Amino acid sequence: MNSKKTVAVATLGLLTGCGSAGPMEAVNSSNPGPQTEALASRGLDKGPNVAHELELLEQLNIVHVGELVRNYPEGAMNCYGPCPEFEHEIAEEDARQALRLQELVNIAAEAASVTLNSEVCSVEVIDENLAALDGLDIVEVFGLVEEVPQNNPYCYNLPCAEDIERAEEINCQRATALATIIAEAEEL
Repeated sequence: MNSKKTVAVATLGLLTGCGSAGPMEAVNSSNPGPQTEALASRGLDKGPNVAHELELLEQLNIVHVGELVRNYPEGAMNCYGPCPEFEHEIAEEDARQALRLQELVNIAAEAASVTLNSEVCSVEVIDENLAALDGLDIVEVFGLVEEVPQNNPYCYNLPCAEDIERAEEINCQRATALATIIAEAEEL
């Protein structure tokens, strides 16, 4: 490497706030590396599988969710990924959020079969409950899964009345489940 590139790389490392913790190692999923080994030695990698839990939550068809919310310390990800001096804090946050997600999925699974409550089916209440779920900072929340009645050729290519009623009932059931999740998840 020429001296200009060496100075540029060294300056970039200093500007991002990352110190060297030894020789750089390639990130390879077949080679667990020191971070994964350190997590295993502390027992922090034994938590729930986040991808699986997110999939379970999505399969309940109550709300559209995104990624797990992670509140890392300021500057923890400034090293083209996790900075070595923040590995422990990152691992603790990942484990904490994975457990919260697992608890949320358990609550949502129970809430999916609650009795319909039409009082929580208004748009205003649904919006409040979605904001409350998003405010828990466990997962990104994008909205209630909405059942849309399909057009029917027997009803002039519009949704039939019974299809509209069925869709409204399904949406109200999902809104009831959402309200139940919020009531049960306050402690998360």
